[in-house]
Amino acid sequence: MRVQTAARAAAYGAGAAALGSGFLIGVLFSQAALARRTIPRAEAPPPRSEGRYGHGTASAPVRLVVLGDSSAAGYGVA
Repeated sequence: MRVQTAARAAAYGAGAAALGSGFLIGVLFSQAALARRTIPRAEAPPPRSEGRYGHGTASAPVRLVVLGDSSAAGYGVA
């Protein structure tokens, strides 16, 4: 009797996990499609990525670290 109850609970848990995963995958794919329609393509090449800005000018160069690939590529900057 106890084994049967445990097996039933495991089956319900696995089914709920599969259903939840399928729902989340659907949400992620729809969000990706919406983002592709909303966010425009880059109009200019991204800034240089060696981390030095102002190199070769009269002022001292600035070293910059940017976290997040979209920020580094120039998206999200107004």
